[in-house]
Amino acid sequence: MPKYILMNFKFNYKSRSFQIVLHSLVWLFFLSFPYLFFNDEISVVHLTKHVFRSLLLIVLFYANTQVFIPKFLSKNKIWLFILIILISIAFYIFLIVVSEFLIHSFFTIHKFHPYYFFIPKSFFAALFIFGLSTSYKVTIAWFNSERQMKELENEKLASELAFLKSQINPHFLFNTLNNVYSLAYKKSDDTPDAIVKLSKLMRYMLYDSNEKHVFLSKEIEYLQNYIDLQKLRLPDKVEIKFDVEGNVEGWLIEPMLLIPFVENAFKHGVSYVDKSEITISIKIIENDLMFLVQNNIHVTNIIEKPDSGIGLANVQRRLSLLYPDKHKIAIKNNNDEFKVVLKISLEKC
Repeated sequence: MPKYILMNFKFNYKSRSFQIVLHSLVWLFFLSFPYLFFNDEISVVHLTKHVFRSLLLIVLFYANTQVFIPKFLSKNKIWLFILIILISIAFYIFLIVVSEFLIHSFFTIHKFHPYYFFIPKSFFAALFIFGLSTSYKVTIAWFNSERQMKELENEKLASELAFLKSQINPHFLFNTLNNVYSLAYKKSDDTPDAIVKLSKLMRYMLYDSNEKHVFLSKEIEYLQNYIDLQKLRLPDKVEIKFDVEGNVEGWLIEPMLLIPFVENAFKHGVSYVDKSEITISIKIIENDLMFLVQNNIHVTNIIEKPDSGIGLANVQRRLSLLYPDKHKIAIKNNNDEFKVVLKISLEKC
């Protein structure tokens, strides 16, 4: 619910109606500023002068942000932009002089402030407004540029992650179908159970893996189904240990993130001749996931380096993209044993 409210707030913040209300409040504060903080006299003459000058300054502000900057400054017509600014300031001063004469004539006031008194003040007031409006426009343009770059970066990230997932899923599915085929070819009684396990794996891959995050408990269930499916085709001499410690409920994790390490262990750690041992451990310590995968390396299985290939290369790239500064990974390969230790800081749902 808080995230939903925040998203709505961001949307309203960018809306035109919200901008109009915000600008109106700012200008209302601008108009009332002298009376709130400087105890200026409140008279009809003084109020008329103040409102007229303020409205002219507001017109200059939006003329600069909506016309002068887009048409001249943004197109590198700097000298023309400066000329337009100077002409606008001169015109503003002219209107102030005329307004002084008209207001004093209308209210039959014979005492005039000398021109050298209010002309410099008018010049610096207009110059300040042009500086303020230029800074405002440049700042907004910079924030919009940063936002667009961030959106492009997010789109690129999403595309890259989708590409990485598309590589992992068919690769894993191909290996699993081979396992089921071998059981069916041998007419094993375990074939129906294998098909059920495979259907659960495919359901997870087709539906849950499309989500941005899944519950850690579902990811662990997916690993358990995969391990059970592998056990159906392995001889008894292959020892598999899978332990889960701590409370795994309520934690969120990127889907299909742990399976490449497990798949790699079965790919390189199983021998039908020598004794094989695969250890997989998951521990929850506070908000950290400690994930360990350890397996023997058999010479007959080494066609490529154990830490190479689509699976591990992709998962390390996904970790760097999805958990920057929130994960640590150590991969050790001493020729006869391969070990992965992964630590990820998780978030609660």
